[in-house]
Amino acid sequence: MTEQTQSPLAILAGPLEDLEYYVDLKPVQEDGLYERLYLTLDVDEERPELEYGLEIYFINDVMEAFGSDTDAEEAVITQFMLILPFSFPAETLLEAMRLCNYVNRLLPLGAFGVSEEDGAVFLRYCLASDSRAVPESVVIEVVQALEFACREYGPHFEKISQGQSAVKEFLGRFEESGHQIPSVGSPELFRAS
Repeated sequence: MTEQTQSPLAILAGPLEDLEYYVDLKPVQEDGLYERLYLTLDVDEERPELEYGLEIYFINDVMEAFGSDTDAEEAVITQFMLILPFSFPAETLLEAMRLCNYVNRLLPLGAFGVSEEDGAVFLRYCLASDSRAVPESVVIEVVQALEFACREYGPHFEKISQGQSAVKEFLGRFEESGHQIPSVGSPELFRAS
């Protein structure tokens, strides 16, 4: 298949494979109603069984697959979605939510979230563009930023999932290393005098 006839996600698969990511392209009819690109991030070399699998797809394709009309002038939204490879029992979810709240202030892009019904923590980033032809350099930068976020904060989420840590311990270690969680500012700043 030439580049001219390849889908936008198929075109991205090659450069990601060149960076030694495991890549698996799922065409529309092979594994669902819309095309997806899966890749495994290189997060924990000592424990390769912990698979940080990132799924990339176009939200516009999902909407079309489920019958929503999309306007030709709408932005194309590329979603990068990763579920951390740990189960979060109900008693750990509040701490996981609290950690998401702090960590999200540190991330350059993307955000961690909690799916209470699934007992899961996920990392999600959406990229708006004017077409599905997203430059490979942009996709690589996003993938590497999400990989960094998993490498940096995944172990903290794992300890919380196992009930072995709390957010106050994360904050203590973070401050001991000379860092500080940025303030979002006081609501008083936005009140009329």
